[in-house]
Amino acid sequence: MQLTALDVHYLVKEWQSLVGGRVDHVYHPGDVLIRFFVSGVGKKTLRIGEDFIALTDFKEEQSNPSGLCMGLRKHLKGAFLRKIEQVGFDRVVQLAFEKEEKSTLTISLIGKGNIVLEKEGKIVVAKKRTAYTPPKQVNPKTLTEEQLKDVLNSEVKLTKVLATQLGFGGFYAKMLIEEDKPASSLTSKEREALLKRIQDMFNKKSNPSKLDNRILPFTVEGATPLQQTFGEELAAELTSELTQEVSAQSTLPARTKKTKLERIINAQEETIKKLEEKATTSAQKGELIYTHFQAVENILTLIHELKKDNSWPEVKKALDKNKLVKKLNEKEGTIVLDLKTEHK
Repeated sequence: MQLTALDVHYLVKEWQSLVGGRVDHVYHPGDVLIRFFVSGVGKKTLRIGEDFIALTDFKEEQSNPSGLCMGLRKHLKGAFLRKIEQVGFDRVVQLAFEKEEKSTLTISLIGKGNIVLEKEGKIVVAKKRTAYTPPKQVNPKTLTEEQLKDVLNSEVKLTKVLATQLGFGGFYAKMLIEEDKPASSLTSKEREALLKRIQDMFNKKSNPSKLDNRILPFTVEGATPLQQTFGEELAAELTSELTQEVSAQSTLPARTKKTKLERIINAQEETIKKLEEKATTSAQKGELIYTHFQAVENILTLIHELKKDNSWPEVKKALDKNKLVKKLNEKEGTIVLDLKTEHK
C-alpha cells in the first residue's frame, strides 16, 4: 500500500486529533509503531512502514527491540505531540514533540523510507542517518498562476508534468486534466481552469470512496462510497494485508516441514519402486536358473575343467561356440548366460 503526497495531505488533516497526545510506547516488530494516549480518545498507534504511514490497532509480537526502537523509546516515551504536518507537498511527515526538551521526528516515505529524530538540529536517532532534504519543486498547495505557467512550459504531456513536477502521481494527475496534451499547449483560460482544479483538490470534503481498487480521500464520479474515514479505510486495508502476511509467516515452519516430509516420502517411494523392480528381475533370473539348473551346472563344470590346463583367453575361445555363454569376466569372476536361448 503506497501513499501519494495527496493521500498524506488528507491523512495529516485527520491526525490533528493526535496533537496533545502523549507517547505511551514505541515498538518495532517490523514496522515502527508509536503508540499515543490521547485524552478523551484513548490509545492510538501510528504505524510507519517503508512507503506508508497509518493509524492502526494491529500489532504483532515483538521479541528483541531493535536499536532504532530503543532509541525512539528513550527520547519519545512520555513526550507530548505538539504538532504534526506534511512537509511541503511530499510524502514526508514531521511530528514536533516536547518532553524535557523539544524534538522533531521526520518520517519519509520516499525510496526505502527513513525515520530521523532530531534535537536542536542534530540527529539523535535514525533508521538511516540522513536528514530529509526537501526537493526543489513548486508546492502545488501554494501554487500561483505564474508558477503554473513556468511549470507547464514543456512539450512533455500534461499528466507527466503534474505527476512528477507537481508531485501528484499518475492516478491523481489524470483526474486533474481534461485532455492529455503537451503542457505548453494550454491556453491561458485552460491554465486558469487547471489551477482552480488543483486548488480544489486540496480542499475537498473528506468523504472516502473506492475507485479501481484504490481508496480515495474524497468522492469522485464512478467511485463507490465508503463508510469510515479515509485513514480508517486505509488502516483496515493495511490490517488485512498484515494479517495475511503474519498468518503466512506463522505457517511457514509447518509448510516447510511438510515440504521436507513430502520430499522424503517421494524419495522413499522411488527407492521402493526400484527395489521392487530389482526384486522382480532377480526373481525372474532365479526362476530361469532353477528351470535350467542342469545347463548352468554343465557350463560351470566345463569352465572349471578347461581352466585346469588352459589360460583365460583359451577358455574364452573354447566357449565362443557355446550359445549359452554371452560374456565371461575373469577379473570379476562372473559369467553371463542366455538361458532363454537354451530354453528354445
